[in-house]
Amino acid sequence: FGDKENNYYETMAEFCIALGGAKNKALEIGCGAGRGTFALARHFNMVHGVEFTARVVRLATNFKESGKLKYALKEEGELARFEERNLSDFGIDPSVQKVEFWQADPHNMKPYFDGYDLILVNDILDTLYDPVLFLKNIKERLNNNGILVIASAYDWDEAKTPRAKWLGGFKKNGEKYTTFDALNEHLSPFFDLHLKPLEMRKSVYESERQCVIKSLHVSVWKKR
Repeated sequence: FGDKENNYYETMAEFCIALGGAKNKALEIGCGAGRGTFALARHFNMVHGVEFTARVVRLATNFKESGKLKYALKEEGELARFEERNLSDFGIDPSVQKVEFWQADPHNMKPYFDGYDLILVNDILDTLYDPVLFLKNIKERLNNNGILVIASAYDWDEAKTPRAKWLGGFKKNGEKYTTFDALNEHLSPFFDLHLKPLEMRKSVYESERQCVIKSLHVSVWKKR
């Protein structure tokens, strides 16, 4: 879950907040246990956190209700160490920060998820079963001048996304066609690229001594 100074979710939330714009309502798709959702809620009046799976949503909801998150970190073999994190450690008061956590399919969310000033698509783009459909629908949930932030390693895998549905990562008309090329193609009719894309690192601990470092490409789009 990390310390405040070295936590990807905290860093990403602060990045999104610094982009400016209205701060009424935000949506984080791929919210995990909710750390970044709470961080966004320091500056937004309401933040919705969405995840595919009910198990993860339960974790985030329990974190909100109890102010504590307990989890096991594998040490080696069958051994594990149990950790606890408190929202108060990060200067977050769940009675003040307005957040809601929901299980939903990002491709087909209910009308309730609407009217956002910022939407953060947090490391889930390359796990979607139909990313083009997702991009088509997500723009309708943003206010005019709203900001869409997409963070992804573009690590396409047929086990998650059918090959025919990949946004990029293949050759098109004999030329390399990247996911960022596809994002430009699908988003530019409705969005302006708000700033030069950047890389942000995310650490995923598989055990006490093993960590996967993901380099996420972060692009920011402003709806016209």
